[in-house]
Amino acid sequence: MIAPTLALALSLAQAPPLTIVPPPAPEAPAARPDWVGGMPAAFPRERWVTAEGSGDDRAAAESRARAGVAAFFESRVSASTRVREAEARRKAGFVELRASAQAVEQEVAATSARLLEGVEIADAWTDPATGRVHALAALDRARAVETLRRRLAEVDAEVAAIAKRLAAEPARLGRASLGFRLATAAARRGPVADELRLLDPAAEPAPPPEALAARAAAEKALAEVAVLVRATGEGSASAAAAAT
Repeated sequence: MIAPTLALALSLAQAPPLTIVPPPAPEAPAARPDWVGGMPAAFPRERWVTAEGSGDDRAAAESRARAGVAAFFESRVSASTRVREAEARRKAGFVELRASAQAVEQEVAATSARLLEGVEIADAWTDPATGRVHALAALDRARAVETLRRRLAEVDAEVAAIAKRLAAEPARLGRASLGFRLATAAARRGPVADELRLLDPAAEPAPPPEALAARAAAEKALAEVAVLVRATGEGSASAAAAAT
C-alpha cells in the first residue's frame, strides 16, 4: 500500500504544468478619425452630405450632427427664397405674396423633416483627453434625390389639379379661392427644386406647363375680386397701406 504522502507526490509529478495567463492589456484609445474637423475619406462629397456634431454625451452629439445636415440645405435654400421674394414683391399682390411666403416656410420645414429621415449616424468618437463625444451624420445624396423627386411630382400634380379646376370655375369668388390655393401650391415648388439642385443639378425635371402658368393664372383670379381692408388701433395706417 502506497503511503498518502507518496501518492500525492506521484500525482503532482504526473500532472501537466500550470500555464499562467497574463491579464489582457488595456485597449489603446481609438485614433482621432479624419472626419473630426475635416472631410471623411470614406464618405466622398459627391455621394454624401455629411456633418459633424459634438456634445457632452452621444445623444447631444448625434442631434447636433443631424442639425448640421439640415443646416446645409436650409441656409442655401433661404438665400434662393429671399431672391424669389424680392422678385415677387415687385410683381405679386399682397394676398398672393402672403400665401407664397407661408407656403414656402411650411415646405422648407416639411421637406427638411423628410430628408432628415434618411440621415444616418455613420460614426462616433470620444476624445480621450476631454471626454467630449463627436458624431458623424451622413445623408446618401442618391436617396435624398429620389425623396425630393417624389415630392416635386406631388407638388406638380397638385398645381395641375388646381389649375384645371380654376380654368373650369365660372364664379369670381370661386376663382379667387382657387387662385389663392394655386398660388400657395405653386410656391411650394421653389424650395423643393432648390434642394434638388443642391444635391444634383441634373436631377431636376423641367416644370410642367401648368407650373409655369400657375402664377399668372393665380394673379388673374385674385385680381378679379376686390379686397377691402379695415384696420384699427396702433399701426393701423401702415397695415392698411401694406395691404393695398
